[in-house]
Amino acid sequence: VDRHGVSGTQSAASGIVPDAKTQEPPAALGAEDRTQFLDQAGEHASSRTEPSIMMCGVHVPITSSLDVLDLIYQMKLPTIVVGRSGLGGVNHALLTLNVLRQRNIPIVALVLNQLRPVHTTTARVQEQSTVNLLRRLAKVPVVGPLPYSPSVNRNWNEGLIRLAGTAPIKKLAKLVLARIIHEGSSRKRADSKRDGLSEA
Repeated sequence: VDRHGVSGTQSAASGIVPDAKTQEPPAALGAEDRTQFLDQAGEHASSRTEPSIMMCGVHVPITSSLDVLDLIYQMKLPTIVVGRSGLGGVNHALLTLNVLRQRNIPIVALVLNQLRPVHTTTARVQEQSTVNLLRRLAKVPVVGPLPYSPSVNRNWNEGLIRLAGTAPIKKLAKLVLARIIHEGSSRKRADSKRDGLSEA
């Protein structure tokens, strides 16, 4: 979520993956350093079940030969796709979802954003058409649209607090919590199985 109208991302969609504090490696990194960066990312992810955030399109480069999709894949964590609810939203969201599926990356939900106020009848009809199509075609839970909120620009923390109380974010929180519980249970079962084999 950036500060331009509640998550006014201009990219097709945004992958939410660990970690907002992860530093991007400079494009000048050599092959060995790039490999080390991705290995460290994978090790970091393997010890976590809760989602963290990195906002950008899946094809945004992080080095001269790797993009965000590579990082999401290496970290092996579920992704939340954030797309626009207005014109162009169907194409952008479906392209991103398909790319993630091609890499077998689990998708928690598609979150739709209003990038600008929806005042006119035409804009409302267009947005409803986008939402209805994506709910039918996305094959993942569709959340939103998140309402356009200029208060995020004026006061970031206050705007996010207001956003957190909206129905779409509450729905998203339930989906994320269910995924965390699922991931945690899966890891415990895998650890138990591994420990059993070790003892044998």
